[in-house]
Amino acid sequence: MNKNVLIAFGGATLIAIVVAMLLSAMLKGGKEEKQAAVQEVPKTQIMVALKPIEVGNLLTEANVKWKTWPVDAVFPGTVERLDKKKPLEVLSGRAIRPIAIDEPILKSAIVSDDGGFLAAALEPGYRAVAVSVGASTMAGGFINPGDFVDVILTYRVSISANSPDEFVQGKMQEVIAENVNRYATETILKNIKVLGVDQRATKGEETGAKVGKTITLQVDERQAEIMALGKQMGDISLALRPLGDDKITDPTGPVVSDVRIIRMNREVAAEMKALIESAGGQQHNVRIYNGGDVQNLPTR
Repeated sequence: MNKNVLIAFGGATLIAIVVAMLLSAMLKGGKEEKQAAVQEVPKTQIMVALKPIEVGNLLTEANVKWKTWPVDAVFPGTVERLDKKKPLEVLSGRAIRPIAIDEPILKSAIVSDDGGFLAAALEPGYRAVAVSVGASTMAGGFINPGDFVDVILTYRVSISANSPDEFVQGKMQEVIAENVNRYATETILKNIKVLGVDQRATKGEETGAKVGKTITLQVDERQAEIMALGKQMGDISLALRPLGDDKITDPTGPVVSDVRIIRMNREVAAEMKALIESAGGQQHNVRIYNGGDVQNLPTR
């Protein structure tokens, strides 16, 4: 073979090898730069739905989670993770619109359980009922949204007794007079949640007591009927329950009345009895003889 041809062929081969090496280096370098660029994209974590969330559903550990998200793709209103906190430590409440799986949860889609609008704060199966109050009927103004109260009804009593037998009629009137004169009071509902005070559904930042004019309570259907009737029967008062006290006990003893709440009537009755005894007898009786039967009847 011609020596010049061999030299040309060898040079061409060498040039091809050099070009191939340069191209490989360039391609490898571009790939590494691209990978480095991808790795350098900043990431964060945002709250998304772990499962479908319907309107009114409460956010729980079972239906929300953190998901890694590019910082550049985070839009206003999303909930970002802070200081390794759990999702519910950053945002809690109820959904005001449906949220799909893996959909970012927006702050505007959640209303706090403490209140945002009243319908969302209501638990399923419950109703909101308002009652007019004042300082004397709402624990001096220390009742706030989220507290629990007992509902007390004070009403006027009208009891009459009719009997064709005058003696029985008199005894019945005595029983009534010994138990109640005009008024009675009793607790009609216990451990009822306060949803709002006036138009305020959150506790607020002001210090001290604030006297409201209207208290909104969370009750079930039966309790709503009791409240409606109670407001017609008499005056409603609210008794604030201690924090965490959810025990409901059955009432013991007789209903509190204007006779039982004071000792005056009992003292007067005791003195009258003493006067009768000092007069020579326990009481004036009429003795009735019927054959061999003898019956003593007190006179009035």
